[in-house]
Amino acid sequence: MKHPWSAYADFECFNNPISACSPGERKSFTKQYQKHTPCGFGLLIKCFDNKLYPPKFIQNTAKSPDEDVAQIFADILESEFKNICQMVPANKKKYPKKKKWDCDAFKKATHCHVCGGVLGQDKVWDHCHYTGKYRGASHSKCNMDFQVPKYFPVFFHNLSGYDSHLFIKNLGVSDGNIKCIANNEEKYISFSKKIVVGKYIDKKDEKEKESKREIRFIDSFKFMSTSLEKLAANLPISRVFQKSRGSL
Repeated sequence: MKHPWSAYADFECFNNPISACSPGERKSFTKQYQKHTPCGFGLLIKCFDNKLYPPKFIQNTAKSPDEDVAQIFADILESEFKNICQMVPANKKKYPKKKKWDCDAFKKATHCHVCGGVLGQDKVWDHCHYTGKYRGASHSKCNMDFQVPKYFPVFFHNLSGYDSHLFIKNLGVSDGNIKCIANNEEKYISFSKKIVVGKYIDKKDEKEKESKREIRFIDSFKFMSTSLEKLAANLPISRVFQKSRGSL
């Protein structure tokens, strides 16, 4: 199933020079000569249904050299996804009634829209758990297995090689477990953090428990290993024009 929400982000940095004494030349050494300090970021949060949640673009630029842009990014990202998780249960109360043409389509359906197999007596109504819209007829097992992913993907281009070093320490400021898939000590293939998005009463022991969701950071360069400039050049001119016009 498609991820209901996904985010795309990028940082911009200042290259501040570092003044330090030169080490002795008799031994090998690494000389630090500049520090990359985040000065701004762009964050786009996109939903699979624009009517449910219109695309939201957040841009932040440092107003002073002392402003911690990386921490602002981490705080905004967690806050936005918490708001989304709180919005979903409230939206379920607004489910539209079953429409006649959807009922007719369900009666005529002969194949499962999930696996493509033939439907017999095992035939159930499958609907979107966010909008309530009819998706198709399916087997009961397919309907149960066709679950909404429980994590939010956040894409960076060259995350492991650059952007992750700018904000990964800031993720540890707030509560939540962080786990990563490391390539080596400096590069991470992917990393994620679980955040508390709400609380609920467990029906088994009737105790209050925390509801958690995962924010997973993914490097798009790992499966599109070229520059964004070249990737954008592969898009049809009409799509590029429409996107640039829509952003103005």
